[in-house]
Amino acid sequence: MRIVALMIGVLIFGGFFFSILVYPIWLLVHCAIAENRSTKSKVVWIVLMLLSWPFTSLIYGLFGSKRKLFQWLSGILIAAALVASIVIFSFMNKISGIAQQEMAMTIAKLDQMDTTGLSEAELKELKLSLLVLRDEMKMRLSKTAMEKLAKDISLYKLFYIYIKDHKISGDEYSDWVDKFKSRDMIDRKALERYVEELQMK
Repeated sequence: MRIVALMIGVLIFGGFFFSILVYPIWLLVHCAIAENRSTKSKVVWIVLMLLSWPFTSLIYGLFGSKRKLFQWLSGILIAAALVASIVIFSFMNKISGIAQQEMAMTIAKLDQMDTTGLSEAELKELKLSLLVLRDEMKMRLSKTAMEKLAKDISLYKLFYIYIKDHKISGDEYSDWVDKFKSRDMIDRKALERYVEELQMK
């Protein structure tokens, strides 16, 4: 199983390396030495390829080049990129949806837990914070959004650790709320390590 996973990983990395570095350079060289293209056309394509690497390279391969090989490869790479984007978006959206459902159920269970260590104001703030966290888990396809989603999921895990005994103490409340309020500044990896350490106890 590990060998299969390793092979898939090598194929994905190899395909990414080829499409980001090898193929664009190949097309750049092809454009520069093409005999049937004017100097002005070469300069325009080369400048565009360098400015918007590697996207214009794929456009050049698909429409600018007259070689069937480049047209086919560019079409396959563009199609593969679209399929990969759809798969990643669907997967992350599914994770986001599951996380939101779990959070909603957790919020509903708060009233049944032992919260004697918290005041009514603190309990209200806790519920509002959890609602904000749930709404933030709506998936948006960007690097910053995925980073934020990862933090939100870690915060949910931390909260779940604190309430696994069906109660939440004042110290647990303070720790969680502090991390929730500083979630935009807190380091994602540090938060994940903190949660993992608590899970191991």
